[in-house]
Amino acid sequence: MSLPPSVNYFDELSKYRPSVLKTPQYAELASTPGSQNLLENILRFVLGDIPAGTATENGNAHQLEEWRAAQESFKRALQNLNGPIHVRAREDDAVPGADNTNGKKAKLDSGDEASSGGDSEKLFTLHAISVTSPIRKKVDITVTTNSIIFTNQSSGDREASVTISSYDRAFLLPTPKKPKPSITVVLYSDTKPAEQVIFAVDATSTAPLKTTSFPNNTPVSETHPKGTQTEPLFRRFLSHLSTLPLIEHNAAHFVSQAGLACIDCYKGAKDGHLYFFKQGVLFGEKKPCEFIPVVQLQSVWTVSPSGRNFTIALQKRSDVAGDDVEEDEDDTGGGAITEFSLIEGKEMDVVTGWIRRHEKFFGNGKKSKSASASTPATEDEAPKKLDKGKGKATDADMEEDDLEALGEESDDEDFQADSDSDGGSPSSGSSNEDSDGGGDDDDADDEDTEDQGDDADGPLDEALHPLLRPGAMPKMSKAAMDMVVDMVEEDLGAGSSAKGKGKRKEKAEVESEEDDAGSNYSL
Repeated sequence: MSLPPSVNYFDELSKYRPSVLKTPQYAELASTPGSQNLLENILRFVLGDIPAGTATENGNAHQLEEWRAAQESFKRALQNLNGPIHVRAREDDAVPGADNTNGKKAKLDSGDEASSGGDSEKLFTLHAISVTSPIRKKVDITVTTNSIIFTNQSSGDREASVTISSYDRAFLLPTPKKPKPSITVVLYSDTKPAEQVIFAVDATSTAPLKTTSFPNNTPVSETHPKGTQTEPLFRRFLSHLSTLPLIEHNAAHFVSQAGLACIDCYKGAKDGHLYFFKQGVLFGEKKPCEFIPVVQLQSVWTVSPSGRNFTIALQKRSDVAGDDVEEDEDDTGGGAITEFSLIEGKEMDVVTGWIRRHEKFFGNGKKSKSASASTPATEDEAPKKLDKGKGKATDADMEEDDLEALGEESDDEDFQADSDSDGGSPSSGSSNEDSDGGGDDDDADDEDTEDQGDDADGPLDEALHPLLRPGAMPKMSKAAMDMVVDMVEEDLGAGSSAKGKGKRKEKAEVESEEDDAGSNYSL
């Protein structure tokens, strides 16, 4: 910035100064020639102009060079004080005719390379990709040796950048609930969950898709026609993130009843999808995601009071810190508990199957608890049933050979659900309620049933126990329902009280007569 030599910065400032500068002190400075010259040079230094006065008029080149060097140093110092600018203002946030350099900025990683752009070598670029995090926009994504850069498609301006070293693992997920098959990539950080990288694309491109590689630092662009399978391109992108382990769905480890890689659930009031891997459990793929490795788990159990849906609770080891405010601390000495609720009851079998196959890799090496529909339990009771152990697993326990052998081992020998240890079945209890006059014969039948339940080693058969079937609920007799209705009517008013008592008396007499008739008939 430079004004004509005849223009004085201080005089221009005096014309437009705000009320806060209209003070006696300012007037005193303006009336003193020495002070006015000093303020003039200060303004020129800050605004990037050359100095006024004898220094320039006498042609002192050394003094002018020193002036320029000091200006550059001051400029860099100001940038460090204000913080680096990572993201330009969005077009829809810009105000015409106004300076938008301080517009909305995305929250970015604070690494040196990501902040300054660095001199890292570009490796691969995916063009026109819809990103959910750290910004929400369609951008070009470039992976370099140290960072991932998100740039505007049209202008090429940098929208955001993150350092690769900030992340701990990468996920390649099939995206559920989409009209067309879709793939989602998630870069996850255990320490900074708010800075996750999430972007997705159709599994089969609906338009030409462009990529750019950089052999010998020379950009080479390639346009892939409509209908191209995008998964190989994503894998090529992820191959440059060699420091991050790639976790992806494997049907051998988990598949839902609907044939999907995940199940629908809620964490608190937030809906999402729950993915089960041999390495752990991921709640995603929406921001923020949460991943719990199996080596951090102490125990896992399910709770299903109604049978229509159930909750899965994952308790971490006590030595694993939990930052999630929705997690509860277990008063029995265990770690934080994370719950995922409103899961359809038909998914109970596949979830408990995953628990059986992977419980040996839980951090304390102990069995997990499972409360099914036939044995209702509450979340508060479940942790108190857990066996405590001193063993702690490490990441070495998760070696590939051991994990691949999970599917070949017997489930029945390693895992017993709470519902299997009851010794009886819902159907036997129902028969007792239907007939109280059976006498010794009924008692003998009950004892036989209990002996059979105690001797059984395998899981209960759904064909013999209807309440174990997905969505099953115990039935309430009509007489019991009428009794409850009468009690409510009795509480509503004195007039209905006598009526309710009369109905209950009549029903009691009728039931007594039926019991007597049945007893006489059996004799």
